Amino acid sequence: MPTSDFQGGGPSSWLAPPTPQQSGGTQHGLTKREVELCALLARGRNGRAISDQPTLSYNTVKTHVKHIYMKLDVHTQQELIDLVEGGPERQEGA
Repeated sequence: MPTSDFQGGGPSSWLAPPTPQQSGGTQHGLTKREVELCALLARGRNGRAISDQPTLSYNTVKTHVKHIYMKLDVHTQQELIDLVEGGPERQEGA
């Protein structure tokens, strides 16, 4: 899959270290890798696009996504995006 299909740079930029905003995921019990993948999911990447990374298999990505959804109590990628965009108050108001 060509990297030009994605906004925000190529694969090497996708797994950049988390920003201070993203590291807030640790308060939800997310691992460093889960925070990285959560940021990608929140930007609209899917499991197949993420697994195009040489170090990540699709099954590994699926496992991380399952753990992220469980820890953040979301059921869809759109709920995850809403949570990230809306902050913690979105979850409390649900």
